Amino acid sequence: MPPPPPVNPQRLSPAESRERTLYFFHGLGVDVPLPVSAERPDAYTSLVRAIVSSAAVTSSRVSCTLTVSPAVANQYNTLHGGAVAAVAEAVGMACARAAAGDKEMFLGELSTAYLAAARLNEEMADGEPGHKLSPADSRAVTLAFFRALGADARLPASADQPDAYSALVRAILSSVAVSASPTPRISCTITVSHAVTNTYNTLHGGAVAAVAEAVGMACARAAAGDREMFLGELSIAYLAAARCDSEVDVEAQILRKGRSVVVTTIDFRLKDTKKLCYTSRATFYIMPVASL
Repeated sequence: MPPPPPVNPQRLSPAESRERTLYFFHGLGVDVPLPVSAERPDAYTSLVRAIVSSAAVTSSRVSCTLTVSPAVANQYNTLHGGAVAAVAEAVGMACARAAAGDKEMFLGELSTAYLAAARLNEEMADGEPGHKLSPADSRAVTLAFFRALGADARLPASADQPDAYSALVRAILSSVAVSASPTPRISCTITVSHAVTNTYNTLHGGAVAAVAEAVGMACARAAAGDREMFLGELSIAYLAAARCDSEVDVEAQILRKGRSVVVTTIDFRLKDTKKLCYTSRATFYIMPVASL
């Protein structure tokens, strides 16, 4: 595999962004022909079944063992994220059928938290298909990635001020409107400036999460009042990209409200096309009042 392109700590131009994106896909092997085994019907499902063993089923619990083989490893020699999701779907469906019987059902939502990496039991030899990186190459690519993020760059003076991150989030929000009836609803507009874009000149994923938390909290407080609460869970689906200098309409509303929990949903739509680009769900837990 060729060495990664030179890292430029400055913001990339659109042409450089396209070049980096194409390099990323080439690294995944988009130009490599599929092996013969992958042309067979049901090849992906067969691959998932092949890495699962020692399955045990009770009335409400399914357990099994996953063997991390080179067939399901990524270029960092760890279990591929897609394989994790595929196994979660298969085992989750088996557990659901064990509880509900052989009734027709479909997967409506699947969320996965990647907390640590599961590595290969053995290293792949040089020259094998897939162009797996050696551990040394993996470290070099990872370090290059962090340098591209500006890990060695010094923070600007404005970032050393107290509450700088919250001030940055507030600065990109405008046209805030609050509706209290029939259910609380918060709407505002994000201006995608250079301060909150990534190297591909699109809205940074972390900025999406920060806005979702802030607007979701405002919506929860509109429903529950000025009670002490905290964010318990935040899930985000990144469906499309919002480019620099574009405007995004944000709307938050109450999905569910209870005595101790408020669930909000936050939608991000491009202002000019109304296309849904991000959607988020935030769960806030209300702190109980201490009784003396």
